[in-house]
Amino acid sequence: MQTIYILDYDADIAFALCKWFNAHGFEAKSFCTLEQLLKQLAAQQPDCIILDCLYGRVSLTSNVCRTFRQVYYYYGNIVLTSTTNLSIKDLQACSAAHFIAKPFELLEVLNVVNNLFKNALAISVA
Repeated sequence: MQTIYILDYDADIAFALCKWFNAHGFEAKSFCTLEQLLKQLAAQQPDCIILDCLYGRVSLTSNVCRTFRQVYYYYGNIVLTSTTNLSIKDLQACSAAHFIAKPFELLEVLNVVNNLFKNALAISVA
């Protein structure tokens, strides 16, 4: 079962995403703080992290992603969400697989994640 960690500044969004992914066959966990997510990341690596850019106050988002990659050696997918637009430079700094603008539909987020996993499977089979 593929795992997804969710960190969003809005606890209701994180909760809804978590329930949505769990209902669609994923093992999803939402976190209230970055510290909680990092503690879990040290114990278990997910297949995908959905990170709200506002949680890192936008300017810190690349630092948070760098911590994921360099301190916790996380090389899975990172999907960024935000109410503000991000540049290609921001996505590259995070090595993010995708960006989803808020407000979003739950089905849109599910499709993005499913496509990331399908593409990863196709690459590993080839």
